[in-house]
Amino acid sequence: MSGLKTKIEEELNEIKTELINSDDLDIESVIKIGKDYEEIVKYSNEISADLIVIATHGRTGVLHTLLGSVAEKVIRYAKCPVLVTTPTEDDL
Repeated sequence: MSGLKTKIEEELNEIKTELINSDDLDIESVIKIGKDYEEIVKYSNEISADLIVIATHGRTGVLHTLLGSVAEKVIRYAKCPVLVTTPTEDDL
């Protein structure tokens, strides 16, 4: 598991370097194990987050009902505002 965690951390650092070149924005990579929405909400409470930004696949209908939505659960349980974004085809 530690090899996988190291690889994920390396990838996240590369993404941060490529996408963010601003001294005004601080990005911290955090890896948690557990139920996705619970860990997101718990961590946002721990750091007293002002805002949670989360992407969604935009699934609807039966697929959404079967799989549920992490974004929807984060919105429901978070104590701070949540901004949900859907990637465009160019982002995929």
